[in-house]
Amino acid sequence: MATIYVKSKVYTVYNDIHEFAPHALNIPVDPQGVYAGDIVDLYSCKPEELPTAYSRITELKNLLGDRYIYGNHELNPAEAYDNYVDEGIYFCHGHMQMMVDPMGFMKSKPGASDFKRFWIKMGEYLRKFLNVPITDDQAKKFLAVAKIAKCHTVVCGHHHPKKPSIKDFDYNGEKVRIIILPRGKHQVVNDNGVVKILKTSDELYLNK
Repeated sequence: MATIYVKSKVYTVYNDIHEFAPHALNIPVDPQGVYAGDIVDLYSCKPEELPTAYSRITELKNLLGDRYIYGNHELNPAEAYDNYVDEGIYFCHGHMQMMVDPMGFMKSKPGASDFKRFWIKMGEYLRKFLNVPITDDQAKKFLAVAKIAKCHTVVCGHHHPKKPSIKDFDYNGEKVRIIILPRGKHQVVNDNGVVKILKTSDELYLNK
């Protein structure tokens, strides 16, 4: 059965906001948005703020439903392959395809000391100078989940690239477009089955 696409459907996508982390972004909640993981950061959160952070996840999940997607920093192994599918687009965080040991990371103890938070923020600064391309193995993992969901495009974050990446992969006729977004707020359009980025936002760091 053929998939019917909606012409020029626009999605507002938010990813890698890392609320409660030392490198959090200050972006208002959008009840209509798709939230593609690492929205609330339990890994980098101050221990005394963990109860508030857990409540924040519950609040956003209740508001957004399936459009709130868990990332690795939500530390929830039970939701490792969390995703949202709409009109042939597979929205996910991307950690299960891009990390070496995602399950091990998600079993980390929540909360971070001041020392750990300092190095987390330093690491975030340094990764701006890195351009890590998607590997063939990672692309095949994305293709596998997209194929199961009958999707032609994957939209994710996780890598924190300086600029968005759009790449098409073809493995013996099985095709997938992989879009990796920088941190923040973006507009993605599905124009009759061809997914493109309309707009990507600058990062706005909280003063913490």
